[in-house]
Amino acid sequence: MSSGGLYGAEHMFLSLAGGLRGLNCRVVLGIFHNSQAGRPELEQAARELGIETEVIPCEGRWDWSCLRRIRQWLRSLAPEIVHCHGYKADLYGFGATRGLGAPLVATCHNWTNENRQLTLYAKADRLVLRHFHHVAAVSESVRSKLFAAGVASRKMSVVGNGVPVEAISSAAPTLGGLSEGKYNLVGAVGRLVPTKGFDVLLEAAPRVLAEAPSTRFVIVGEGPDRARLEEIVRRNSLEGRVILTGSRSDMPGVYRSLSQFVLPSLNEGMPMSVLEAMAAGLPVVSTRVGAVPKLLEDSRAGVVVKPGDAAQLATAILRLLGQPAEARAMGLNGFGWVKDRFSSRHMAQTYLSLYESLLGRGSGGSHSLQGSGAAA
Repeated sequence: MSSGGLYGAEHMFLSLAGGLRGLNCRVVLGIFHNSQAGRPELEQAARELGIETEVIPCEGRWDWSCLRRIRQWLRSLAPEIVHCHGYKADLYGFGATRGLGAPLVATCHNWTNENRQLTLYAKADRLVLRHFHHVAAVSESVRSKLFAAGVASRKMSVVGNGVPVEAISSAAPTLGGLSEGKYNLVGAVGRLVPTKGFDVLLEAAPRVLAEAPSTRFVIVGEGPDRARLEEIVRRNSLEGRVILTGSRSDMPGVYRSLSQFVLPSLNEGMPMSVLEAMAAGLPVVSTRVGAVPKLLEDSRAGVVVKPGDAAQLATAILRLLGQPAEARAMGLNGFGWVKDRFSSRHMAQTYLSLYESLLGRGSGGSHSLQGSGAAA
């Protein structure tokens, strides 16, 4: 994986690695590092979890020496499966594994299309994914995009993300005085980019504060849109009532500090932040994007609103603030739903079954990945 920080795809990456290790697989993480723009958070988090990690130096948009390094590393590692996450890993993984024999798997987390460059990379990714042995989409909407891009249906499956439910649900609140009962904390988590819709949340905030002045908004994450969001906060005199915390390394405790969780995104696949919020027992207000509407409606864990509609968003937030019994019930529903269907272990078991089927080791096979070989 190539990473710009610890966000949803990165958390899924670590969660899957931990889940597979719990199933007695050897897991080795290959993490790209660009000296000009690299961020070490993913590597640091992997090492803190004790996961075997290889840092892959990569300079520029295409680095032939990086391709050679990956190929040499894979030859020495001799993995039974190579599993790529994100367009950069897909492109380099496809090039580096030619002729090596290990089945090539990708998880498609969705494409952001934030700018022209990322849109071009997304197009290249969709082309190369046609040649993978299998592509796991995180939601049905992402699977539909892959099918439209020419990825064969027989080579695709939908595999929902998973989260470390126990670690999140047992965490102590970590937002200090804000979480001691004086305020109702409404939280949002994600990279600070336009597609996350945080500007819409800031537009909704004054409407909420007019009726519920003890509310405080917390936006967790970092990104190129930070300056614009800070300007919106100043322009609307929201200082002290909207807190942009930047990146946090204590996310379980952050979730456990909140009263409710809000996802104002304009585009998503299967957002880890919603699953993590549900694992923390939080009611969720989300826009109708990706797999979220079905997730919330099936679990009865939250309220769904139209993307980009600040008035609807404010109304939904106020509904949960004004109906604490309903909000608690939604939180309990969500926790039970995630625990049963979207745990790290459940996700890892699903991927392990996929790996073994690609290796001809289904339930009737004579071998198992468990206890042998490596997954990279």
